[in-house]
Amino acid sequence: MAKNKKTTKKRKVIRCQADKIAVLEECGGDAALAAFIAEWMKNGMNATKAYKKLHPEVTERSARVLGARQLTKVNISAILAIYDLGIDKYVEKLRDGLSAKSPVVWDGKVVDYYDDYRVRRQYHKALGELHGLEGRKSDTPSVSVNINNGIQVTFKDYS
Repeated sequence: MAKNKKTTKKRKVIRCQADKIAVLEECGGDAALAAFIAEWMKNGMNATKAYKKLHPEVTERSARVLGARQLTKVNISAILAIYDLGIDKYVEKLRDGLSAKSPVVWDGKVVDYYDDYRVRRQYHKALGELHGLEGRKSDTPSVSVNINNGIQVTFKDYS
């Protein structure tokens, strides 16, 4: 059994090295950019935190701008695909979220599951935004009504 664990660990190291090489290639051989992308992934895809971690001497505001600039230099979708975080994974997790259930715990034991509509609603909203059925408040069209000698209705579409 120890041999299996050792083999599994070796495979993970090889996979990790292959990922690093793929990221470096995607970054056009720029090691500093590849380091930033690795730090970006470690920091929950937060460019400001990643840049600040690599360059602690810069201000928060500068880190925000410079981190965003770093992200424009690479194809983020390709980077995410290297780590198996592409669109397929997104859709899979979205599908899982749409059927979310939470455990009912009694005396420290799970006795049943219930439909978790609070979690499901967040996934429904995300799916609705992807399809253009739901939007953020700033994305919704505004309607203004002017009453003069009659009723004039104006629709403004900001999409």
